[in-house]
Amino acid sequence: MLHDLGRVHEVQFRETNVWGLAGSHIARGDLAAASDLLAAKELRSEDAYVRLRAAGALTGAARAAQLEQALAFYRSVGARAYVRRAEALLPATA
Repeated sequence: MLHDLGRVHEVQFRETNVWGLAGSHIARGDLAAASDLLAAKELRSEDAYVRLRAAGALTGAARAAQLEQALAFYRSVGARAYVRRAEALLPATA
């Protein structure tokens, strides 16, 4: 992610549609805003991925909340690799 690389300033997003807005939020590290936007547009797989990504940077109850929603989606579609990835973060929520 651009945010992870410290290169947010190197790209301009056209914030005229959901993808531009979500990309802008993600690049700035505002994963909660990106997830809210994607969820509102019913882009479930994208929302789940952003939640999974956000969970990696969170701890405790905040991490568990993100993982719960991501896991619900991944389990419902049988995305076993993503389920394993999310479940690996669960012990760190305690």
